[in-house]
Amino acid sequence: MSTDFLTPALPYIPYVLVSLVGIVMGLLYVLYGWKASDKDVKIQEAARVKNFLWIAAGAFIAFIADFKAIDANAQKPALFGFYLAAAIPTLLLTLFAWAAWIALSASRIKREHPDQYPDEPFHPVSDFLFYGYQHYQKQFKTAVETKAETRSDRYEQWTKRFLPHYTDSLAVSLDLAQSRLRQGQLHRTEVSLILGAICAVIKSVYEDKQRDIYARFLRAYPAGNTPQQILEPLRFARADRSEYEYYLALEASSLDAKPESITLPVEKRVNADRSLPGAPLAFALGEDQLHDEVLTIEYPPMLEREIQIQVRKYFEAQGFRSLSSFVLKNPANEKFFGTLTIESNHTHNLGDTPEQQKELKKLLKPFVLALEIAAAP
Repeated sequence: MSTDFLTPALPYIPYVLVSLVGIVMGLLYVLYGWKASDKDVKIQEAARVKNFLWIAAGAFIAFIADFKAIDANAQKPALFGFYLAAAIPTLLLTLFAWAAWIALSASRIKREHPDQYPDEPFHPVSDFLFYGYQHYQKQFKTAVETKAETRSDRYEQWTKRFLPHYTDSLAVSLDLAQSRLRQGQLHRTEVSLILGAICAVIKSVYEDKQRDIYARFLRAYPAGNTPQQILEPLRFARADRSEYEYYLALEASSLDAKPESITLPVEKRVNADRSLPGAPLAFALGEDQLHDEVLTIEYPPMLEREIQIQVRKYFEAQGFRSLSSFVLKNPANEKFFGTLTIESNHTHNLGDTPEQQKELKKLLKPFVLALEIAAAP
């Protein structure tokens, strides 16, 4: 069989071969040179210095190999250049890809499990590039373990501080709820004490003296049977009130809250797409509403633009940054009768993540039940 068709390709074969050798040597150099840890190792003992023999061996082969049988015109300097042109980019690309994988992995952990991500200073990519993959793994493991121990210590200290506040506040709230069961009614000031206990619990969780927390109780009145004095402080209502189903009137606030009289209109459930945010929307839907940042609230699409502007100005004037509203049920008949609203001058008043919000809502559950017992009609 004739091999004449290979003749035109023969001059290129030596260059292809040395290029392939360069690629393999560059890859092996990175894999073996950056796998081990070079931290606290003498330079002559460093893996990258030792494994430089991969590159040197390949260069030596490219330089001394006799390719005259394939191509009598093969030039050794050119072959050496092709070898380096393949080895060096392969080395750099492999190193970059490995470092990028480490950076993406660290970023994913930081995004999905921020509580497990090591505290600063922690530099996974530079640890890998300077000292190798094993050093990076060791540093990461040590940093995670240190953070876990620190978090455990902080949690233990926080528990020692938090539990007395929590149990004292809960005892006050349950005692007031029990008084309601005995006496049949509570004074507004006593309801305010329960609201204050709710604020105290949230403040104890955050341990942030700059964070203001206020709680308010709004009672619901059927639209067709609302006393005139309740309607006098009505805000953010349309001129045509015929389609409102309830009105929520502020009845009690935590004792440190600004004194205020306000009544809010509540849409029918079918008209929730034009409801006010916060307590009115929560009561209309029968679902709790958490607004982590009031400045970026997505208002229902059918709510009039003018009313949206009025609400924004009200939030700014009050200094609200976050707002959470809980629907209150009468324990005797499971009927909704009002809302608990929690306000703060900071964003995310119930926690920065859904997990934190879920845990804090669990802590607040007995207080909400105490408020339902104390304030139910």
